[in-house]
Amino acid sequence: MNPELLKSLLNSEGRQDTATTEYASVILQIGREIAGASSQATSLLLRGVTSDGDSALHVVAAAGDRDEHLRSASAIYGKARHLLEARNKAGSTPLHVAARARNVEMLSLLVRFAGEEEEGEERVRTLLRMQNEVGETALHGAIRA
Repeated sequence: MNPELLKSLLNSEGRQDTATTEYASVILQIGREIAGASSQATSLLLRGVTSDGDSALHVVAAAGDRDEHLRSASAIYGKARHLLEARNKAGSTPLHVAARARNVEMLSLLVRFAGEEEEGEERVRTLLRMQNEVGETALHGAIRA
């Protein structure tokens, strides 16, 4: 996972320049899903989901806690803030999957994102109270993990 490449792809949407041409043949491996990335596919990275309904932010949240994962999450969130509350087929948000994967730094980052928004305190509260299809919050997943 290369956060700089991801950021470049996200920023190149709708442009045809040297950088876009250079990255047109790049293959991004996201979990088990593989998507060819080009300037036309950039928005698909943010609108598309895996077969489990995971958004790009879900995938990065579950992938790890290293700096490259945190920077990738920041790049995705910077372009698609609504993904913080996105739900997959199991009703889980990126916060749920980060908690289940034991990615404490990622959890902290996602909560910080919510807190930095307008009405941040209320958004954090709402995010932490969101339940998946079996009625569990991210805290349930963190405790189980």
